[in-house]
Amino acid sequence: MHPSRLKTILLHVSVWICFISYEVSIAIRLGSKATVFDFACFYVLNIGLFYFNAHVASQWAGRKQSVALFAAVLILELGVYDLLSIGMDIFVNSVANRHLVVAIYPADHVRSLWRGIYFLSLSTGYYFALRSIRNLKLKLEAERREAALENAHLRAQINPHWLYNVINFIYNDLVDISPRAADSLMMLAHSMRYAMMAPQEDGLVELYKEVEQIDRLIRINQVISGERIAVINQIGEECFAMKKRIPPMLLLTFVENVFKHGNLFDAPAKISLNANDNGLHLRTENLRANRRVFASEHIGIDNAKARLKKYYNNNFVLEQHDNGSTFILDLKLNL
Repeated sequence: MHPSRLKTILLHVSVWICFISYEVSIAIRLGSKATVFDFACFYVLNIGLFYFNAHVASQWAGRKQSVALFAAVLILELGVYDLLSIGMDIFVNSVANRHLVVAIYPADHVRSLWRGIYFLSLSTGYYFALRSIRNLKLKLEAERREAALENAHLRAQINPHWLYNVINFIYNDLVDISPRAADSLMMLAHSMRYAMMAPQEDGLVELYKEVEQIDRLIRINQVISGERIAVINQIGEECFAMKKRIPPMLLLTFVENVFKHGNLFDAPAKISLNANDNGLHLRTENLRANRRVFASEHIGIDNAKARLKKYYNNNFVLEQHDNGSTFILDLKLNL
């Protein structure tokens, strides 16, 4: 068991011990004649109601985002609890008297309903506290990711003009010796310039700039491999002409994943990108490389998913299929 989960369980057990001890001590002072068995039976029921409401009923009703449904679920739970509590009364009395005792009075319902309302109130408060903490953690995680991206971008911008000047110097010396190497160096310079450029106010770039980068990335990898890798590149011409705007490095991250983790020597990778006024469709398919993928290598994809949620909320569908030998990524995005 994970240490943090064990710590949580021990905390809950400690709180319940303190809570039950307090209530039992008050009941004894008020003259209660209930036995340990009686208390145990009813606290099992009460604790069960508490956690069922917090982790099952309230979770389900909360996802529906309906106050009326939430209230209806609470009322239904209260009614079921009343029946179970009366049944527990009959069971406890029958055990104490060693024969079936069925004696139900209006006061029994009043008592069970009051206890039900009491524990449902505690449980509902606990549910909302958990939800608030969870939402806060998600918000802090999103802010942490965004800050990390911004810091990475700032680090990349340190004295970029000096870097470009060095690349231009090497290019001028290299172009007569090896034109292909010089062209590759210049493509790399353009890619670096794109990655380092300052984002616009809304954090978006023109779609055609991102598509140019994808096309450039494909050509650079083919040159590096000595033209030994095969890529079926199906980028629609409309992608270069459209004036739509998207977050920079978003599509590029998914395409880069093909070259990082794919086996493009035994079978060609397929990269298709199409767009219209309503949306964009990116699909990649490649053989899996026969190598171990470390957890840290998923950071780029995880960041891309986080950015999709940030900029497009639920206006996208991202599907990934991996059968162990072939990996397929399918992204449909409403622009």
